[in-house]
Amino acid sequence: MSGTDSDPPIENWWQIGRDNRLAVVRVLRDLEVVLATSPNYSVFVDQPRWDNLHSMKRIGIVQGEMLNEGLQVALHVNGRTETDFQRWTDYVRSRPEIQILAYEFATGTGWIGRREIHLEWLTKLASEVGRPLDLVMRGGIELVPALSSVFARVTFIDTSAFMRAMKRRRAILTEGGKLLWRAAPTEIGSPLDELLNDNVVNVTTWIRSQFPASQQEKLIA
Repeated sequence: MSGTDSDPPIENWWQIGRDNRLAVVRVLRDLEVVLATSPNYSVFVDQPRWDNLHSMKRIGIVQGEMLNEGLQVALHVNGRTETDFQRWTDYVRSRPEIQILAYEFATGTGWIGRREIHLEWLTKLASEVGRPLDLVMRGGIELVPALSSVFARVTFIDTSAFMRAMKRRRAILTEGGKLLWRAAPTEIGSPLDELLNDNVVNVTTWIRSQFPASQQEKLIA
């Protein structure tokens, strides 16, 4: 279950209050959700600095609530300065119960220039915590090799298999190793299970093919 979304739904999670959040978390736990990522409250550049710090604090609070209720959760270490990441490093180092981090390179952090800076901060955090950490990431597939060198395991979330299936597109792997999408029209009301499964298999195969065998062992896609 992903905590990455546009701001309104994520803010709603905070607004419902602690008791209601805990009640929902218990339901998710009882449904045997394998892993969730904590909400990535935004840190805006055009807001007072304290607003950024408040967002970071809320990330830590809701992640702790989920973890305390028995739900496995990845901490989304959102930040926009080197000091932010040093704070996250100290925070994670002091809390051995945190075993998994989450990050996304699909929005502002994926911009050319910013992407490299955030990669540097994230790899430094993983190197300085002092224990193995796993990473759940969205976007920035080209950064997986660098991140897999410092994280014990990297889980890459890709939604194209699902979204393309909804648009009736089938993933095709060419002999040259390229991934293509071809129209796959269906009858009205026909299930998409086979198309989705085929897309998942081919997209996963393609993602893994982008990396050496030594790195594939640490990659979940």
